[in-house]
This record gives sequence, C-alpha cells and structure tokens, in this order.
Amino acid sequence: MKSRPSIALLAVLIITFIPFLGLTEFNTKGEPREAIVAMSMLQQGNYILPESFGTDIPYKPPFLAWLTVIASFITGGVNEWSSRLPSALATIAMAMGVFVMYRRRTAWGEWGAVAVAAVTVTSFEVYRAATACRVDMVLTACIVGALISMFLRHERQKRGLPWAAILLMTCAVLTKGPVGMLLPCLVMGIYRLLRGDRFWPTFGSLTITGLLSLIVPALWYYAAWRQGGDAFLELAIEENFGRFTGRMSYDSHVNPVHYNFITLLAGMLPYTLLCLLSLFTIRLRNLKLKKFRLHGVFLNIRHADPVKVFSVVAAITILIFYSIPKSKRSVYLLPMYPFLAYFVTLLIIWLIRNGHKRIIAIYASVIGTLATLPAIVFTIMRFIDPATAFPSMKASTLESLNAIRDIHTGFIVILLLIMSLACGLFLLYAASHDKSGVRTIFATICTTFTLYWALSGVYFPAVLNPRSDKAFTSEIFKKIPENAHLYSWLSDRLIRFYSVGFYSGDRVRLFENNNAPAGYVLVGKGGIKKFREIYGDKYDFSVVAEKPAKSGDIRDIPVLLHFQVIEK
Repeated sequence: MKSRPSIALLAVLIITFIPFLGLTEFNTKGEPREAIVAMSMLQQGNYILPESFGTDIPYKPPFLAWLTVIASFITGGVNEWSSRLPSALATIAMAMGVFVMYRRRTAWGEWGAVAVAAVTVTSFEVYRAATACRVDMVLTACIVGALISMFLRHERQKRGLPWAAILLMTCAVLTKGPVGMLLPCLVMGIYRLLRGDRFWPTFGSLTITGLLSLIVPALWYYAAWRQGGDAFLELAIEENFGRFTGRMSYDSHVNPVHYNFITLLAGMLPYTLLCLLSLFTIRLRNLKLKKFRLHGVFLNIRHADPVKVFSVVAAITILIFYSIPKSKRSVYLLPMYPFLAYFVTLLIIWLIRNGHKRIIAIYASVIGTLATLPAIVFTIMRFIDPATAFPSMKASTLESLNAIRDIHTGFIVILLLIMSLACGLFLLYAASHDKSGVRTIFATICTTFTLYWALSGVYFPAVLNPRSDKAFTSEIFKKIPENAHLYSWLSDRLIRFYSVGFYSGDRVRLFENNNAPAGYVLVGKGGIKKFREIYGDKYDFSVVAEKPAKSGDIRDIPVLLHFQVIEK
C-alpha cells in the first residue's frame, strides 16, 4: 500500500487529526466522563473496574480507557490530547481500511479510494467524533474494520476463521458491549445470504466467529462482576439490553424513527448539499418504472458488483438496526458513513462523466466561500467591538465574538487562516475555469480539510474554551485549603461535575456520602434552594465562588459553598 495516493492520504489524515487534539478544553460532560475512568485506573492501579467520584463505576467496558492510559505515557498523564488520541488514531486506521477496500472499486482507481476515505472523514459527524474522547469512534473503526476484513475474505474465497475480524470485534465488544460483535455478523450474514450462500453454513461460521470474539470480553465481564457484584451486573444488563429494548430505568436519548434520517442529513454535511444539488439532474421523463418481481431482484443482487451490494447492505442494515430501539443518537449511525461516502464518490464520478460539471462548480463555490470566512471574520474582529457593533445580540454570541477578537495572532494561527483563505480563493477560481471537473472536486476536498484545520486550530479553542470548567476548577483550588474535602451535590442522580472532577484529579466526592464536619460542596445555582431544604437543618452554608457562566456538565451555573455542622 506504499503508493503515492495512500501516502498522501495518510499524511493529510495525520495533519488533520493529531496536532489539534489538545487545544480545546473539555466543555461538555461526555468527554471528561470517559477520560476520568482512565485517570482513576492510573491512580488506583485498577484496570478492571475503577471508581470515580468515590463510588461511580464506568458505564462502558474499558477498552477506550486502556487506550487512553497507553496514550498518557506519551504526555506524562491523562489530559485532553491523550484522551482524544484513541479516537483520532481509530479514524485514521478506519480511513486507510476504507482506502484498501475501495482502491480498485471506482473508475478513478486509487485516487477514487482516496476520495471515498476523504469524504468519510470530512463528513461532519465523523470529524466531530474523531476529535472527541468518546467510545463512538473506536467502536466504529472496529466495526467497519471487521466488516471490511470479512468482506475481503469472502470475496477472495479464503477458508478458515477470520482472525483479523475476530480481533476487531473483540475490541469492539470491549469498547461498548455485545453490539460490537452482533452488528458486523448481522451485516455479513445478510450479505452472504443475498449472494447465494446456504443458510446453515453461513449461520454456523458466523456464530463461531461471534462466539470467539466474546471470549476475552467474557473474562473481563467476569472479573468486573467479581469486583462490582450485583451493582455492576444490573448496570451492564441495563446498558446493553435495556437500552435496546427500551426498558431502561431512565429515558436516554429517546427519539422517533425519523430522527435518524435527520441526523444523517446533518452528519453528511457538506456532502448533503452536493447530493441535493444533484437532484436537479434528474429528468422525470427518463425514469422508467419496471414491473417488480422479487425473484428478479434477488437474481440481480447475486450477479451485481459485490462491493456495491455489500455497501448497500451494510448501510441499510445499520440504519434499520439502530431504528429499532427507542434510544437513538447520531453517533450510533457512524458505521454507515464509509459506505455512504462510497456512493457519494460514485455520484461525483457520474456527475462529471455525464457533463453535469455545473453542479460540481456550484458546490465548489459554496465550499470555497466558506473557506474564506475564517480569515475574513478574524480580520474584521480585529477592528470592531462586538458589543458596540451588535448591541442587541445574545450574550452567548457576543462572548464568542469577543473570544475570536482576542485570539492570539501567532505564526500557526496566521498560517492556518492563510491556508484556508488561499485554498478557498483558488477553489473559487477553479470552479469557473476547470473544464473537466476532476481537479475541481479534488481541490474542493483539499479545501474542506484546510477549513477544518482553521476551525480546529483557531476557532474551536477560542470559542469553546471559555465554556470549559478548567479555569473555574483552578479558581476553586486557590480558594480552598490544600487538604480540604470537596464534594458535589446535584438533584439529578445521573449527573456529575465531570469536568471539575477530571481537572481536579478526581478529588470530588458525592455529598450524600459525606461525614466530614466541614468542607466544600459544588452545587448548581438552580438547585441551591432544594439543597438547603434537605441539609439546612444540619449544616450552615456560605458562598465561596460562583462561575460567571453555565457549566457544560450540568447546564447550570456552578456554585462553591463552604459547609460546617451546626453546633446544637
């Protein structure tokens, strides 16, 4: 795979996902919730079922935390960069696997496979997951890798067990549970039956493959049960089976079926725009409806291009699978994106070959215009005061504009903005002068990458870091004694001050388990009244510090109180 296209793809992927990982601080509850598990592992020396906040056991199996621990040896500890590195590397590995699968499957050969991989990782949902400390991208890479491995083996008619797929499914199960084995086997089983394989041999081989991938996870589940007992067992059953059957003890991301289609349209941006523009190429008078015959459909499937059939089966099966449970999230559909990207690439090739270059030019003009905006907005913000120029604007928007105005104009910042601006201007020129359309589309993909570089290296840190609790955590520990007890209390039993817990080195404990005569407690401003009603008879409280903005963890303003037992 040491071809020029593969080397170029790998280099761009590394530049896109590795350097900017640590620039943006944790500003939502999801990332520090995962990162604190790895931190607890290192602190406690417990790599099976560590506890955070003194009592909480992890909601997910430990594979992401193990990878984060390994990455932390590079940085000397668990931080934003090491916590997000597993997701970034998983994305790069998945993209290279997609390249291998499709490199002989498009009219453009290896450069067509580069386009498929590039469309995959620059789809907004994939890019967002690739730069976050969450289990979703690692799970997706393992599932997609297992699917690619099994498909290639089946196509080449190799005998024996698919050990690469078994290993990847083992990692997937250790990342999020049995779905990491069930989904790849389900997709492959449906594909093989549609291609004419006999049912029982297919069922038998995939059952053996699936069971082998469960051996190592079963050992972890047993070890975790020995440590966590019934509490762990109940949590594991609820997360893996209750979530799918809709029998959880609490509502978790409950959404209707059409939610999946909406999130797919949003997640495939900016390529959703290209697909919508392509609708204008359809001529209704040229559409011919043929008489539907089920036997004929199956016959065509058996003789159709196997990679196209497999890609369709994978995408549709994943969509239907995740439409069944009540719990629906955009990240659940991530394994669909490589297969959707393949058809987006085929659409691009079709548009160019059939003379619809104007569609490509319009799409390229939109991307080129967007790529010029980071530099233009940055320059404008140097010369205006947002509060004066936009007096009626929302406070949160003004805060973001002020953050952009205060961006430090270092060499890297200027370089990223100039690259995005230059690529955007070149693309606008190419869109109106390129007669073939091929150069335009690859220039569009390259410009999309530079746009993401400008966002990740300049704008996201500036706009999102003020929303983080990192600075507030530092303020807390400047105001409390070094050995003081720090607790937290929230009315919702499922919510924690995850960011403060992470940035404090897991020093926060739950107030319900407090037996200290005095100390400090974090509460949400909206819950102080209820907190005083419950504990006001026993403790005396005084306000020590208050964050000026809402926390991404609790969506409320955090308040630090000092408490001490009332002497009677």
